[in-house]
Amino acid sequence: MKEQFQISDIIGETRGIKLARRLVTQASKTETPVLLQGENGTGKGLISKIIHYNSSRSNKPLVTLNCAGCDEETLKRELFHEGEEFKNVFQRAQGGTLFLQEIDAVPLPLQIKLLNKVKKDPFRNSSSIARMIQQARLITSTEKELEKLIRKKKFREDLYYQLNVIHIYLPPLRKRIKDFPILSEYFLNRACAELGKTPPRISDDLYPLLRSYEWVGNIQEFANAIEFAANLVQEGEEITARDLPEHIINAKGYDIANEILFPRKGIDLKNAVKKFERNLILQALDQADGIISNAAEILHVKRTTLVEKIKREKINSERFKKRRRLRKTLRKRKIIT
Repeated sequence: MKEQFQISDIIGETRGIKLARRLVTQASKTETPVLLQGENGTGKGLISKIIHYNSSRSNKPLVTLNCAGCDEETLKRELFHEGEEFKNVFQRAQGGTLFLQEIDAVPLPLQIKLLNKVKKDPFRNSSSIARMIQQARLITSTEKELEKLIRKKKFREDLYYQLNVIHIYLPPLRKRIKDFPILSEYFLNRACAELGKTPPRISDDLYPLLRSYEWVGNIQEFANAIEFAANLVQEGEEITARDLPEHIINAKGYDIANEILFPRKGIDLKNAVKKFERNLILQALDQADGIISNAAEILHVKRTTLVEKIKREKINSERFKKRRRLRKTLRKRKIIT
């Protein structure tokens, strides 16, 4: 097992990350195919390494192929060519793990060949090697929802079910606001250890700016921003918002209005704004498990302001707390994991 690829490196306490961590732990104990889904920069490459180096195959090769980075002929050669001079990725990863990134980029004509390849028994004959060799354990990843591609006839449903045995979804950073403090501390400590200096204190004014930024690059972009600040700050100083990269300081922030589809027939603005605000409050309460102070932080409002809005909208925040208590009870009884 390699020390730099531990399950404990999956940092965060939001529900999505906790679930991902449990699934990675389980996947590391099995030979089952794994499908990783998440936006660019959410850590799919890191997860593939954690699964491999914490599995019984850790002393064998981990071979990675980015399917989106290959044209069809190159991809065909990398996946299926068998010969003495050139080994395909399955052969190079024999006994270990094969990680196929951006599996949705595999053209349909090659998907049936890949299906036939992965459907074979764990031990298969090789025309180039006259003996039985152990097949690689398969991990695949995608940024897209393969179910939608299946409905559009762009991805084979039978291949999907072969690959999607353990499905691990890695949420984008904008859905992990509660994790920002622990992520900041983690990446700051890591960066300062490499720089050989004592980690500085993080100023409270850093977090509002972190929360307002869109983080298109997700966890990778976040780590780079904290490392930038760690290099900039001097010994004995604290990290503040002005120590972040300029493009983050000058950004206008994430504009959720861009995701709203405007109806052709027009819209009742007053009613739409009221419904929109109520929906945001409900989502924040759900994410915060009914804890109003945490929900207020997510919405960037004072707790008293949110309490007034909850009363005005007659929202029962206690139901979210009941869900949390119910989940804890079910876990104790081992009814759910």
